[in-house]
Amino acid sequence: MTERIGAEMFRAAFDDALVRARRRGGAGPGGVEVPAPADFARVLAVVPPGGWAGGVRPQRQQGRAMVTVNVPLGDLDSDDMRLLASLAPMGSGRLHLTRNQNAMFRDVLVHDIPRLRRALLAHGLCAEGADGATDVRACTGSAVCSLGITAAPSVGARLLSHPALARNTGLRLHVSGCPNSCAQHHAADIGLSGAKVRIGGRVRLGYHVWLGADLGWGRLGVLAGRVAEEDVEDTVGSLVGCWEALRTAGESMAGTISRIGIEAFCAHLESVASGFEAGGDEPDRLPAGSAPAVSPPLEAALV
Repeated sequence: MTERIGAEMFRAAFDDALVRARRRGGAGPGGVEVPAPADFARVLAVVPPGGWAGGVRPQRQQGRAMVTVNVPLGDLDSDDMRLLASLAPMGSGRLHLTRNQNAMFRDVLVHDIPRLRRALLAHGLCAEGADGATDVRACTGSAVCSLGITAAPSVGARLLSHPALARNTGLRLHVSGCPNSCAQHHAADIGLSGAKVRIGGRVRLGYHVWLGADLGWGRLGVLAGRVAEEDVEDTVGSLVGCWEALRTAGESMAGTISRIGIEAFCAHLESVASGFEAGGDEPDRLPAGSAPAVSPPLEAALV
């Protein structure tokens, strides 16, 4: 439809439909009860063997936990699924799949956590590293999807052991094999979307690089540059190193980019990916010396 009527007309039609939907009203989302400090104290008074961790989080119900299984690149085979299904009765009896392409057990009794960990480890799975930077998110890529341009899982697998990500486990790195954002590259600290780029006068497979996303402030990442597929590891390492050199104590990558300006990271990326020439099928490159517009808050983008 966008190709048929144009982006501006589609946006106008969407805005009009959104206004009419809001006028119709209806029940809003239900409220969420936030635990009081006393509730946290009661819950944390019970400690599982080995303590709490990123993959083992306390629930509101005292003595119960959510255990997230780290699934590299979200890739589970039939044996993995049978194992997880067999372990589900240790919790609520259900297996939950998370937005970060992992699996989660809920309502696990804290004294059962060591037994659950041992069963996972015996099969080559674990709770450590779940939802961290080394838990890279990727779509199925060109090997499976007809829309895919690049083999996103292959790049994701190469990045899993990247030392720059191991040093910064809070970073989010998402790899999509095309612009459709199935891996939500716009919402990552470093997002990669598959594309064809022209470097050194030759068109090759590569990635658009997106930076500056901050979900807390409702901001999406913006296009900062492009890189050839074979240079992804070096580029990611260079971007993380640049952030490490410039950040203040406790500052996120999005915070550093917001403070010093996205144009500095664009220039850095341009230098790293030397020899880049914009291809005709790519989004227009920003004029030299100019900064891309920072994405507006998500709420503002819908009004």
